[in-house]
Amino acid sequence: FKSVAFLFPDGNMENGLKQLQTASKNSVLLRAESYYSLTWIYLNYENNYPKAIYYSKSLHELFPDNIHYLALYIKNLLLIQEYDEAEKLIISTNYESGDKYFQAQIYIFKGIIEEKKYMDNKISQEYYEKGIKDISGFGEYGNDYAAYAYSGLNRISAANNEKTYQQKSSVKNNVSS
Repeated sequence: FKSVAFLFPDGNMENGLKQLQTASKNSVLLRAESYYSLTWIYLNYENNYPKAIYYSKSLHELFPDNIHYLALYIKNLLLIQEYDEAEKLIISTNYESGDKYFQAQIYIFKGIIEEKKYMDNKISQEYYEKGIKDISGFGEYGNDYAAYAYSGLNRISAANNEKTYQQKSSVKNNVSS
């Protein structure tokens, strides 16, 4: 995007959001793209998770078999601390067969649920570590999700009065080198 953005004139953010909202309601061909763009903008740029949930839920309902839209919706639910609903969606999916990227996302989501809903740091840590291991093969595409897992591992380390997870990992790596 950035490599061709200079070809377009400067825009008006407020007007652009309104146009995307109009397209999400009225367009046939661009509805999904508009929902996705609005979800992405509200999640990553505006940090307006309650507003993003409308679009991520609509996108999931429009395409219930699309696991990438499902993962986006679950992520959004977790960001607004709707752990019960996120857990129901995870349970209802057959995440263990098929897409490895989706599986890794789900392990990280399950780690968040175990940590935040059930306060079970031991199981949460296992899910986080499994998710990080599995998503690392996807390079920068997995960085966003790995960051959630590493943040969780650091919270767990802090709760246990230990070095942060990153510090423990670098000590292990230096010892084995």
